[in-house]
Amino acid sequence: MEKIRRKMGKFLKLISLDEALDRIRNTAWDTPKKESIHVASSLGRISAGDVTAKSNFPPWNRSLVDGFAVNLSDCKSASDTNPVTLETNGVVEAGRSRFDKYIEGKCTEIYTGGIVPDSYDAVIMAEDCIIEEGNITITSVPKQWANIERAGDDLRGGDMILAESSVIKPWNITALVSSGVETVDVFEKIRVGVISTGNELFSDAEGKIPNTTQNLIVNYLNRGFIEARAAGIAHDDSREIRDMINVALKENHCVVVTGGTSLGGKDEVPEAMSEISNVVFGGAMIRPGRTMTLYESDGKPVFSVSGVPVPSMLSFDLFFEEYVRTVTGLKEYRKTLTATLSSNVSNKAGYAGIYRVNLISGEDGEVAEVIKTHGSGSISSMLKSDGTLVIPGTVEGLEAGEHVKVKLFGDFY
Repeated sequence: MEKIRRKMGKFLKLISLDEALDRIRNTAWDTPKKESIHVASSLGRISAGDVTAKSNFPPWNRSLVDGFAVNLSDCKSASDTNPVTLETNGVVEAGRSRFDKYIEGKCTEIYTGGIVPDSYDAVIMAEDCIIEEGNITITSVPKQWANIERAGDDLRGGDMILAESSVIKPWNITALVSSGVETVDVFEKIRVGVISTGNELFSDAEGKIPNTTQNLIVNYLNRGFIEARAAGIAHDDSREIRDMINVALKENHCVVVTGGTSLGGKDEVPEAMSEISNVVFGGAMIRPGRTMTLYESDGKPVFSVSGVPVPSMLSFDLFFEEYVRTVTGLKEYRKTLTATLSSNVSNKAGYAGIYRVNLISGEDGEVAEVIKTHGSGSISSMLKSDGTLVIPGTVEGLEAGEHVKVKLFGDFY
């Protein structure tokens, strides 16, 4: 009974969500190292510095259409009553040219992507010409630079392509490659080791249960800049748990321990952590997940979360996001969007509520429908969810029609 009282004691003084997030921001965490990698392998990583274009793109004037490159001085008199005929002089294709030089009064056949030769300042589309026997006839004067993408029109050397602490997206890579950037500095992947605790998880246990929480957290976290992995299963034994955590701390930036936050006498995580860490906070006023505890061990976080899969994921992700932002400066952890609330939602006074949301496309945009559950641990509710809505502890409810911010589960861009 005394052991249970000690465990319950740490949850009698829950702190607010804002205070818990402030403690994460103000803790001296180790910062992931920076590394230089090839641009082609950088998708989803977090940039470790601003990146600008190295050179212009396109590097030369190029044709946007199939047609004929002309010099406007040769076309200035063209009209319906005074057609102008130009003899073709050579052919230019993308990556290939059979052309010597501009000759006054002549044009050059050119194809999409071909380099527009010097002295030409417009391209006339093939369908806008009369083509016969190697000549073209035109009846109007094209505008200067018509159908030509000029050198540097898209990107110029020195243009900002990627801001520091941004997740690298496919279009960033395209721009980097196009402008001559071959390598980019990024933060190393944040390695997360997930440990599960509980005698009931072992094959010889009476009433064995599947290890769903470890599986969910590992797969939920894994993405471009995070490398999460299962780091073992421990019995309800403080020494075994401590030894497993110590190994995981050596191999990862962050450790998550599942199944060590209830009030039961079998939870040995607090005792295991007592000799190797400091408590950043022990429980927060959030629903679900109020019993989650964050420890600091030699500059690395150890999150102790519920063994119930859904509440553990929802609450952990809220705080893990703040940790990632703190150590990398990351601007957007997951994509968010604004939606209109479909119905009234009540919230327990003093507690920040994390609600699962289904998004429905309406005539005026997205509509957020809060999913009703039979308890915070409802796995089936996740099958219907597109993201989460967090209602602050200072708000006792929201009304239908209010605009809310929804953090999406699946869209990282």
